[in-house]
Amino acid sequence: MFGRLVEIDGIDSSKREEVLGILRERIIPGFQQIDGFAGFISLYDADSRRARNVILWETEEGADEAERQFGPMREEIVTGMGANVRSADLFEALIVTVPAGVHA
Repeated sequence: MFGRLVEIDGIDSSKREEVLGILRERIIPGFQQIDGFAGFISLYDADSRRARNVILWETEEGADEAERQFGPMREEIVTGMGANVRSADLFEALIVTVPAGVHA
């Protein structure tokens, strides 16, 4: 399994609901259309204006395909909101444990 850690800095907390809407309505459904999508975790700290997203993939090929399709869109959305993508690195996920049915 693989996880892409996307680090975003400078997110305005007033844009939180807008960002969540984009993630739920466009990004996650798009990921779900790519073979190997295994999960999405979004973390946000309003005090530091930082967000971290972890996108889980069963294969490196799925992660790479998602990056080809959605990397430019991520840059456009984040930049348009006045924030910046600090990194979007792919890691091998050595341990992944999430009880089934857990959703925020």
